[in-house]
Amino acid sequence: MISPLLASEDPTILLLLSEGAASALFPCTLVLLLPGIASAFTSKWKVTQSLASYLASFTIVSWLLLAGRIGYWSPWVLAILLGLATLLAWRDKGEDRARSVASPLLLGIAIAHLWEPCIGKSFGTLVQTLPADGPSSLPRYGAYALGLAVPLGFAAIAAWLLPDKAKHATEKYFRLFGIGFLIVLAVSLATNTHTSVISQLSAWSSWS
Repeated sequence: MISPLLASEDPTILLLLSEGAASALFPCTLVLLLPGIASAFTSKWKVTQSLASYLASFTIVSWLLLAGRIGYWSPWVLAILLGLATLLAWRDKGEDRARSVASPLLLGIAIAHLWEPCIGKSFGTLVQTLPADGPSSLPRYGAYALGLAVPLGFAAIAAWLLPDKAKHATEKYFRLFGIGFLIVLAVSLATNTHTSVISQLSAWSSWS
């Protein structure tokens, strides 16, 4: 739930980017970061491709939701999306690019419906004007989302720096962890036990 905030005059892309990066340190952003990292774990080390697909779908769908252009989907629909994303990740052998991209895309769509932003003043102003601004607000919204994803960028760099021998030795374990996390998340949605965790993370996150 987005709480009312003091207005800030026409926040710039740079200001929103920096505020997003600062918000990445708040517990509420774990709802975005952990599934993204889990998806990267299942990608057979195609980490950059996975994270880019995930962030793109998350950004567009969360923008549509906060702008009031689409409604929030039921937990059951989101659980099905997560189930499909998990199945595609499990069956991905690293040879089918479409399958490798589809799993994080579906995951990003689902997570956009679950994310409760811990809003700073600049992003709060942007959110208040999203319904009226239309598509012209998407670049600034994307800048904030990119700032939120800074930890995912560090994860991509770490994966890139990891020696090939270490990648081969650990790939199976990372994939199992990522898929296990996605399964737990899908089950929590199907049983409607996710709301208390997300609410608590939001309660621990405040700009005030």
